[in-house]
Amino acid sequence: GVIGKEVVERYSAFKAAKVKRRNVSPRISIDQTFEELKKKTPSISKDKMAILRELLTDMHSLYDMHMQEYLYNHAPPSLDGLVKVVKDHCERISEEASDNFQSVRENLPVILAGVFAVWSVMESKEIYEQEGREGLVVTRPYPIQVLAILRMLGAEREKSF
Repeated sequence: GVIGKEVVERYSAFKAAKVKRRNVSPRISIDQTFEELKKKTPSISKDKMAILRELLTDMHSLYDMHMQEYLYNHAPPSLDGLVKVVKDHCERISEEASDNFQSVRENLPVILAGVFAVWSVMESKEIYEQEGREGLVVTRPYPIQVLAILRMLGAEREKSF
């Protein structure tokens, strides 16, 4: 109930247990995500699926690099550097959006990886350090969440926005 939610949010040990439970429970892999997409959207072409898979894979690789640098590192730098990277790519996209959608598409994994890394670090840093730097307490995006954002942005299309 309401009191239970308040306790979980207020006390880091409970919050850590909640995140661990979420991370240990069966997660839908990238492959399973695309199997579900194909089932739900049989009309989607193999080319569009390949574009989405590449964007999602690139995003996860960049996300993992950011997490290594900004959280898992024994002396992580301030998030300010990562926030600046994300802002710079957003500015680049806003300048190029009307002229070159391919460039916009190529920058999406960078922006999403940065945004999700900032979110993960902000959500998880305190618990991560309190729990002895255990990776299971880190809040991470699900592949389906990232795929949904990519689809909403029309990243698999020839032209979008």
